[in-house]
Amino acid sequence: MYNRFVAVVLLACVTLAVSCTKQILNCTVVSTVNLDLSRAASFKRGATPARGQDIAHLIILIPTGSPHLETAIDRAIKSVPGCIALVDVRATQSWWYVPYVYGRFWITVEGTPLIDPKLSLLQTGNYFVTEMDPSGHVKQTRVVSEVEFDSIRRGL
Repeated sequence: MYNRFVAVVLLACVTLAVSCTKQILNCTVVSTVNLDLSRAASFKRGATPARGQDIAHLIILIPTGSPHLETAIDRAIKSVPGCIALVDVRATQSWWYVPYVYGRFWITVEGTPLIDPKLSLLQTGNYFVTEMDPSGHVKQTRVVSEVEFDSIRRGL
């Protein structure tokens, strides 16, 4: 009896659930940070797309907020070290809702990251390894991840 009730409730929720996705922005370049365009020749395109989302929920009939395009753009830019803007940007607004139960609204931003090489080195985590020769002269300095830094430090 209990299994039938659960199955009927799930079937009703699936039947009543509604959703929608629509494109809200299609742009060549977008940024929420200040750009130094005098250095534009040194900017590089990222190899993989950057993605950011801002999400809000609807519980019963009470919204917890609303998603913001600027927040989604900020999250996409911050997801790639050194990213200062997004190129070939597409933003979509989506939602789904099961009436009187739960709903979710979100904005997704995707684009190719435009990277400032100077900033990408500064934002990689501040872990550096310097190798020196026996006379004390620096042979090489490189940026490493926190995990690699810890493993090198434990090995000393």
